[in-house]
Amino acid sequence: MKKTLFVAFMLSCILVAHAQNSLNIGYCGGKFTEEATMKIEGANWVEGAIYLPAERIKVYAGAEMTSVRVALANRIGLDTLKVWVRTKLDDKNITEGMITTKTSPAIKQGWNEIDLENPYTIKDGEGVYVGFSFYQRKTANPMSILNNVFQNAFFLRSSQNLPWEDMHEKGMLSLEAVVEGDALPEYDLALTNATIKSGNNVLSMKASIYNAGLKTVKGFDLKTIVQGIADSYSKHFEMELSPKQIVDVEFPLPYDCTEATPVVPVELCISALQDATDANSANNELNASYSFTKKVLLEEFTSVYCGNCPTMAYYIEEALKDDKYNGNVFVACHHSGFHYDRFTNEADKEYLWFYNNNGSTFAPGLMSNRTPFVMRAGGMSPVWIASSVTEVKEVLNQQIASDTYAAITKLEGIYDAVEETLKVNLNGVRSKIFCDTPARITVYLTEDGIDGSDQKNFRPNEVYPNGTFKHNHVVRAYNSTWGENIDWKNDAFDYTFTFPVNNNWVKSNLKVIAFIAAYDETDPGNCRIENVDGISFQQVSGVENVIQDQTSQGSVGVYTLNGQKVQSVERGHGVLIVREKTLEGNIVTRKIIK
Repeated sequence: MKKTLFVAFMLSCILVAHAQNSLNIGYCGGKFTEEATMKIEGANWVEGAIYLPAERIKVYAGAEMTSVRVALANRIGLDTLKVWVRTKLDDKNITEGMITTKTSPAIKQGWNEIDLENPYTIKDGEGVYVGFSFYQRKTANPMSILNNVFQNAFFLRSSQNLPWEDMHEKGMLSLEAVVEGDALPEYDLALTNATIKSGNNVLSMKASIYNAGLKTVKGFDLKTIVQGIADSYSKHFEMELSPKQIVDVEFPLPYDCTEATPVVPVELCISALQDATDANSANNELNASYSFTKKVLLEEFTSVYCGNCPTMAYYIEEALKDDKYNGNVFVACHHSGFHYDRFTNEADKEYLWFYNNNGSTFAPGLMSNRTPFVMRAGGMSPVWIASSVTEVKEVLNQQIASDTYAAITKLEGIYDAVEETLKVNLNGVRSKIFCDTPARITVYLTEDGIDGSDQKNFRPNEVYPNGTFKHNHVVRAYNSTWGENIDWKNDAFDYTFTFPVNNNWVKSNLKVIAFIAAYDETDPGNCRIENVDGISFQQVSGVENVIQDQTSQGSVGVYTLNGQKVQSVERGHGVLIVREKTLEGNIVTRKIIK
């Protein structure tokens, strides 16, 4: 499959009405978020930008950029906010504007519109960077970053001593330029996002529509075209969209999952406006991205010697009591970050690399699908600290709501009691290439309910009454620290791995967790987990509790169906024939599925 078949956007979400002869141009579609997703440490000048290529803005040649709109998730720690226009990221500002906490208007949460000192006239054949610079007095996370991925939508310089980084794979900045002119389009709808999702073997399309013109649109038609299916499908939406308004619509598709599989491109287009003609057809079409159900792996850095770690374990435990996370959130604990202990394995030690902080680590710490969250001395890091149950749930909700382009479609385990091994078989698929390094599959075997009486340096009555703390989610075994490269065949794969199962582990407390992830050995911020799934040991075939018949004197022999004798019920597997002597001395047989 070509990488171009599935992209989050084909065209920028250009244009929103601002005044009678004014539009906003950018990528975010006028959206911003109050949920900060990127923290930058220390007192620094921080810069962000988007790039508007010449081919995307040539239709506005002769019009003037008069101001820049920047959305902030919060303004805590900021005292100066500049906006600017440049032809190159490292060049001087062609024009700029500035506000502070003391000007009128002053810096605020949400959208800040800042006038440029000198309007910039858009030139045919010239692309420009539109950006902002802010000074943060301390560690802060003010930037509004949307989950959508689109080329040129996010460049970052986290310090004046560091180079610019292309961060578009991490999301999209809420940043727009305001353009004024005499020949701006009256009617122009822009298709800014198209995503196909599945549920109960039914496909649905979710689309974002942006009124990029100067006048209200009364309604519109959307049309889908699927490769290999002769008939297109159209749907009319009777709704008014005012200038600069964006609306999300969702509707079922008349294709079943065999007709429109994830690897088949589905084109969505705005085919007509009600009582109007669209002046700009260049932003009317997208190839839809196919998004699977997103699940989350929450990884905790912890230690037996960490006094604060039980509190973080409590936050996780309380958060997961919400039914919506059942089967959608999995947890693995790495005993590193603050001393090693009896549970630490080699992978836990190597994962300290994720802190990306010149060797400085701590516990407790969390990773949520290894999504980059904090900018540290070495660059982006996925390790963060939750301050409450609410914060844990907010991050989980954000992850679950985001799109994902791979999924584990089958996960099963087969326990061999004779060999004391657990064989894991899994299958997976992808709808597009989702990372710029080879994707990998990692499998963990974790254990819950381990006696926690050795937990040091905390007051148990604060979170665990009477010292009832248990070590949960302990990684007992794994296939590889960074996973094994996936061998994709027609955008699908299968994988098998066998774990030895230690007799000291409580089998009923074991879980299998498998996840598909990127791995970039040069960048801890580029190792996102695309999707995850898991099963408990009770879901593994070959496992069933054996209840001895209390009227028997004991087994005379245990045999397989083909007559082969095994040492005991515990060491057998599959269907077993147990011969027993009753209290009366009779020999009876019974079948056990083990």
